[in-house]
Amino acid sequence: MKYLKKYCLFESVNEEEIHDICRKYGIENYTINRDGSIDVNGDVDLEHKGLTKLPLTFNRVSGDFYCYDNQLTSLRGAPLSVGGYFYCHDNQLTSLEGSPKEVGTEKPGDFNCSHNQLTNLEGAPMGIRGSNTQSVGGYFYCRYNKLTSLKGLEFKSFKFIILEGNPIYTIVKEWINSDKRDELIEYFVDMDIIQDNKLIMMRLEAFYEDMDLEMNIDFNKVKKYYEILE
Repeated sequence: MKYLKKYCLFESVNEEEIHDICRKYGIENYTINRDGSIDVNGDVDLEHKGLTKLPLTFNRVSGDFYCYDNQLTSLRGAPLSVGGYFYCHDNQLTSLEGSPKEVGTEKPGDFNCSHNQLTNLEGAPMGIRGSNTQSVGGYFYCRYNKLTSLKGLEFKSFKFIILEGNPIYTIVKEWINSDKRDELIEYFVDMDIIQDNKLIMMRLEAFYEDMDLEMNIDFNKVKKYYEILE
């Protein structure tokens, strides 16, 4: 079995090929794990590379991870945790599956997935930590996607959520970063107010009444994206 590779690696890439890829993309201070993933002590800079997929499987990155301005359709291979920022904006992502579970584990961090093709936020990080790596600290940027719901944001912890340029923003912009935001998001999703781009008006009204909110919504804008069911 002399031809058997040492580890079961990402897409059967062997150890020497990992070294070659790291040299190609300027990745330094890395350790290869037994499963073929790599840990990086520092930053990973993969922006503007014309990538359609990530070239390696990353496990933990202590610094920032930049893979923006490519043609990525998936975050397969993205690190499980990132010490600082994670920027995947300006790609062709339709899902956040594969995103880091945690961002900002070693310093303040942000997560930026703006300017993609996202229709929901399932797979988003569980949270972005603050300067003491315990408090909620960072921004979740998701501008100019195709989000029609808040699914995927339940039970997540961010300092601010930036959703301008998405259909859902026309409905939630007045409270998306209010003091009761986390409770509001959970209840909004639980009430199933939006179904297949249809907005159930009776449920929306009940939501605003139950949460003691003023319904300050421009329904002319809402109608551009949703069928409103009375």
